[in-house]
Amino acid sequence: MPKRRLLVLALAGIVLVLVPTGCEFPGPAVTVTFTSPSNNQRIIGSRTLPVTGLISGTDPSAFSLTLNGSAVNLALPTAGTFSTSVTLKDGANTLVATATASGETSSATLDLYYPYPYLALGNGQDASTVVGQATFGTANAGTTISTLSSPVGAPALVGGNLYIPDTANNRVVGMAGVPSFNGASFSILLGQTSWTTSDPGTLLDRSFSTPSSVTGTADQLIIADPGHNRVLIYGGVPTVLNTPAR
Repeated sequence: MPKRRLLVLALAGIVLVLVPTGCEFPGPAVTVTFTSPSNNQRIIGSRTLPVTGLISGTDPSAFSLTLNGSAVNLALPTAGTFSTSVTLKDGANTLVATATASGETSSATLDLYYPYPYLALGNGQDASTVVGQATFGTANAGTTISTLSSPVGAPALVGGNLYIPDTANNRVVGMAGVPSFNGASFSILLGQTSWTTSDPGTLLDRSFSTPSSVTGTADQLIIADPGHNRVLIYGGVPTVLNTPAR
């Protein structure tokens, strides 16, 4: 770009700087933006997702990406773009990308929320997805891979999986993440040996009688089993058929 010529006038102690028509002040040496996903997006399904961005202007001499204040391992971007995968925690997440070029620094922030139920609710707001029924207009009890019977108590998101107490079927069912469509099939079954049985069982390490609530930690699943007057604790997060409690 040609050098800009400035006209300086001094009148009665006042200095005026005039910029000739057609000249523009230079922009920043580098700018960084996120291109995907969208800012303030609420993520459905897997908590691990791709993130992409764009760097404009001078090639950066330094670049960093953080997730909730922790560095994300990423090489110095080339060709003006960057991409990686990140794993979100429950609730609010903040990504910050920072690029430096020619002594100037540019940053961009991306706010994401996981999982989908962290949506800020308003009065009278409709539900977006139903589990256990094919549509919002049915209420049929069933013992199949996609139906429930009198679920009582709180479900829980543990280890990225959604666990639901299927009380009258004497089982706990689950799926990977929070479904985004109605009538989704389950992929995890606890308390029964098949999707079509509902036997309360005997006092074993893998049977339930009217399970009512589910909770957990990063490496444990805890299920109230009131019909057996007990609580079962799973070491590790069960993801296969009829896993026993520890």
